[in-house]
Amino acid sequence: MAIFQSAQVRANLPLPSANSATEVIACVGDFTIPATGLLTGDILEMGGLPAGYVVVDALVDHSILGSAFTAGLGLLTGDYRGAPNRTCGTEFIAAATFQAAAVKRLTAGGRIAPTTNDRGIGLVISSTLTPTPGGTVRVTVLLRPQSEGV
Repeated sequence: MAIFQSAQVRANLPLPSANSATEVIACVGDFTIPATGLLTGDILEMGGLPAGYVVVDALVDHSILGSAFTAGLGLLTGDYRGAPNRTCGTEFIAAATFQAAAVKRLTAGGRIAPTTNDRGIGLVISSTLTPTPGGTVRVTVLLRPQSEGV
């Protein structure tokens, strides 16, 4: 198992932040399938969930990726851009089939509690695959600050 990073994570871009207590913002991550391919258990760290924020919606759109495989979208353990031995859940998209170009949308419970640390958002590969090198995956997660009260 390896953890790969989106172009935005590799470039060390800052996490987005909202200007007001209810503003929805987008966190976007782009990944190009490497020539070496991907293996079951590999994780693509696509972006981050800032401390104090919650997920509103999640989308994964991709080009034609060759052989069908399944993957899920969720939170990585530990801190954003943290240690290389993290794991990834499937809180947002439990199991989606990737093959023909398509868009996947949040299918699991998006209501997660905010935390005081920045967390990674990742795509975890859950089946053996041989995706087409050069194929692209984009994850867009809509976030908002956790607001209490009215």
